[in-house]
Amino acid sequence: TNSMKQDPQLCCTFSLQPLMCFKEPVVLSCSHSFCKGCLKSWSDPPLNLVCRVHSERLKLFCLTDQQPVCVVCRDSKVHEDHRFRPIVEAAQDLRDELDKSLLPLKKNLQKAKDFKKEFVEIADCIKNQVYQTKGQIEAEFKKLHQFLVEEEESRMKLLSRIHFILKSFLHVVSFLLLSV
Repeated sequence: TNSMKQDPQLCCTFSLQPLMCFKEPVVLSCSHSFCKGCLKSWSDPPLNLVCRVHSERLKLFCLTDQQPVCVVCRDSKVHEDHRFRPIVEAAQDLRDELDKSLLPLKKNLQKAKDFKKEFVEIADCIKNQVYQTKGQIEAEFKKLHQFLVEEEESRMKLLSRIHFILKSFLHVVSFLLLSV
């Protein structure tokens, strides 16, 4: 586990937790890995972070290893020939880098929101058209039904008249035949 703590690719830059111990790991497009909680608290980093090895305040940021270090770490063999910046300066640089990497995501999010809004508007329009079309179909079928009812009544009356006339005709014919 000691070799894991020294490899910056396998540790959270802030909490220095080994990769396997990350709590909700987050990997940025620049390949830096952080604990989600550390990344959230990063916007206002506390100035009292302490080195786990030397119990000194972490005042510097190793640009080579991409991790905060104390003054003793800076002078140690592990960081020999490395470049350093004050932690506040490095934090601002990394914040700016993060903001730059978030910009395309923010644009994509806005595009997605715009698409969703347009989709909802189209869906609402389709719903209204369906409702109106349903009403028109129901009205047309109601008229058609009324027409068929009236047509049925009319034809039934006509059929009744024809039946009455035919019946009367048969009586007349039968009467005439009996008279002959």
